[in-house]
Amino acid sequence: MFILLWYVGFLHLDANHLTSGIPELVRKLKSLQYMRLDHNWLSGTLPTEMGEMLDITYISLNDNSLYGTIPTQFDSMGFLDVRYDNDCLVDMLLVANCCY
Repeated sequence: MFILLWYVGFLHLDANHLTSGIPELVRKLKSLQYMRLDHNWLSGTLPTEMGEMLDITYISLNDNSLYGTIPTQFDSMGFLDVRYDNDCLVDMLLVANCCY
């Protein structure tokens, strides 16, 4: 059953009352292309493992309590769109408004 999860390409878990950090299972989905985790209660930093998601083109983390920096690997991913409104994440190349 878990072997099939490695081939998930689309994950949409908005407003599912997810708590704590980005779930470990999500971080291991290497073939993931589109991920939305908006409007949850996620907190903490973005794990560096997320920079290993080589197929990802869209990540939306709006309205959580995430903070820290976006993994530097994201900067080299040409077609990646990362959205993090109302979170305290900072892109080291594009310094965003942050609530520090």
